[in-house]
Amino acid sequence: MTSNTTTVASGGTGTAPPRGRGTGSVLRVKNMSVLREVALLPVLIVLIIVGAVVSPAFLSVSNFAGIGQQSAALGVVVVGESLILMIGGMDLSLEGTYGLAPMIAAWLIVPVSAYGDGTNLSPYLGILILVVVGAVIGLINGLLIVKGRLNGFIVSSSSWSASSCAITAPAAPFTRWAATPRRPGRRASRSTGSRSASM
Repeated sequence: MTSNTTTVASGGTGTAPPRGRGTGSVLRVKNMSVLREVALLPVLIVLIIVGAVVSPAFLSVSNFAGIGQQSAALGVVVVGESLILMIGGMDLSLEGTYGLAPMIAAWLIVPVSAYGDGTNLSPYLGILILVVVGAVIGLINGLLIVKGRLNGFIVSSSSWSASSCAITAPAAPFTRWAATPRRPGRRASRSTGSRSASM
């Protein structure tokens, strides 16, 4: 039976370095990590080339600015989802919350002529309501998963379904306003109709 200790220069004993973990294995691990990070880079280059060939406006500054503006909000959502995935969880309700919270805020901000509620709230108050709606949905999901010991996949998918139904349901107030377009136009048509009848 051989000992795993070696005698050092000072006369003491030390632990021998583990075998099989040389410089080659370290470089191999680093190469694999770099390969994972740049795996989608060729695909991105191909998409840029195809977009430039199909549309001359693809490489314009305005197009990239628009892509950046559209991706900014989604990037913030992805950061939150990444934190959940890092702890081994899963949240499917982000898509529903991402649509429901801004829609409620916009519905309370815009006037009736733009299919809003007519409350005409301040945009700053609407942003606060947007954050509150998202926080309430997240709090409910968190309590059901952590305190209620329910499956995160089922809870988040149910929350996503409920948010999607609230967005698209005909009984929802915001969709009901959208389904009855242009109330001021109706009044104008009635007034013009009455004038033509009197003439």
